[in-house]
Amino acid sequence: MSQIPSGALPATLPIVLLPGRLLRDGEIIILAIKPSLWYVPLVSWPVLAVAVLLPLVIHAAGRMFHVETPVNVAAVTTICAAAAVARLCAAMYQWTARLYVLTNLRIMRVRGLVQFDVFDCPLAKIRQVVATAMLIERPLGLGSLVFELKGEADGIASAAAQEHSWIHVARVQEVHAIVSQTIGRT
Repeated sequence: MSQIPSGALPATLPIVLLPGRLLRDGEIIILAIKPSLWYVPLVSWPVLAVAVLLPLVIHAAGRMFHVETPVNVAAVTTICAAAAVARLCAAMYQWTARLYVLTNLRIMRVRGLVQFDVFDCPLAKIRQVVATAMLIERPLGLGSLVFELKGEADGIASAAAQEHSWIHVARVQEVHAIVSQTIGRT
């Protein structure tokens, strides 16, 4: 991967604005990005899968065993559709309210539109950044950045790794290069 000059970002990476009150004195934003819009279906897929499969299974079971199902398939389908729409709306809110920020001093994960939940970590505390991609993310060109912190055991717990991660990032290799170079300069 080519070297990115200090302070220069590829013109094709989307940059979003960060509320100024989250910055400290002398802190400079190097990168501020949102997860890919694929975040919405990727975090919603378990509910979507159940919403599609449950009515199909109920209907197929009734036809296969030639019995009248004790539940109304149309009602189950409507409830499942409502659950799917509600999950997609919740995921869209989560996507809208999520921001990943790299500054000259720290990394941040900001959640929330009104009340902010900020995870931040000084760059000096980061041992390494690992770019990963789930099987479903690879064809979409997505991945996640997991920040391994100094003083933590290898293979940190899943919940802690989620807190330290930037998930469903577009162009993850490009973002990984920028983050790694910035951490290397500290």
